[in-house]
Amino acid sequence: MAAELLTLRVVRASPLDAVCDAFLLDREASRCTPKTLEHYQYTVGTFVGWLTQQGIPDVAQITPHLLRAYLVGLQRRGLKDTTQHAHARGIKAWLNWLVEEGDLAQSPMRGVAMPRLEKRIPAPFSQAEVNRLLAACDRPTRAGSRN
Repeated sequence: MAAELLTLRVVRASPLDAVCDAFLLDREASRCTPKTLEHYQYTVGTFVGWLTQQGIPDVAQITPHLLRAYLVGLQRRGLKDTTQHAHARGIKAWLNWLVEEGDLAQSPMRGVAMPRLEKRIPAPFSQAEVNRLLAACDRPTRAGSRN
């Protein structure tokens, strides 16, 4: 295998940073899409940075209380419900991975409710939009009349 194909990461000083990097490497090895990797890097990396600011040096010290405090902090910053939920999903995936790797006995996210998403009802199509959709179908053909 050519050296340029390998993804090498320099392990950062903090144990939290190291397990974050290991998770990202695992997800990359699992062939997650670049967008998914970017999502994990942002959500988990932001959480790890917050944990470091709180004086939490190790994954074993992550508690449901800390997770709730972080999620409430996102809410108080005025982030959209979908953004809060995305952060929680990324963190949950990381914590579940830590359980699979044997670094945690169970995920502290088990006792934490995911942020609730608002129910959004999309606006109905206007008559003009319906007419344009129907006009786009090739009705004389079998597929067009079906679609």
